[in-house]
Amino acid sequence: MTVLVCTTCPRYDAVTGGSFVGRFTAACERVGADGGSAPTLRRVQCLGGCPRAGVVAIDGSQKARIRFTGLISVNDDIVAELCRFAAAHEHSATGHPNEVGVPVRLTPHLSSITCKRATH
Repeated sequence: MTVLVCTTCPRYDAVTGGSFVGRFTAACERVGADGGSAPTLRRVQCLGGCPRAGVVAIDGSQKARIRFTGLISVNDDIVAELCRFAAAHEHSATGHPNEVGVPVRLTPHLSSITCKRATH
């Protein structure tokens, strides 16, 4: 599973700009070390979630892209929830939240669902 993570968050804070990706990466590594399912992270310049800094997206081929924002104060519990959601997304047919089920703790952070057109 791949999780896209913003490398510029918090983009509009010159002092801490780009600090989110390091904290998120470290939290994912701790989740993996504790026996959880750690995702593959793909660092991207921006996921369009500004100004709610702390942006990640879960995406897959022919699956809905699910974006979460406002994760700037990320903690290991939230990251573990996100990792479990990413695994469920990967194993689902469509990746749509109605099929996968968004954990309650992540629901306030759900900011975008982008469904892809089927290609034939």
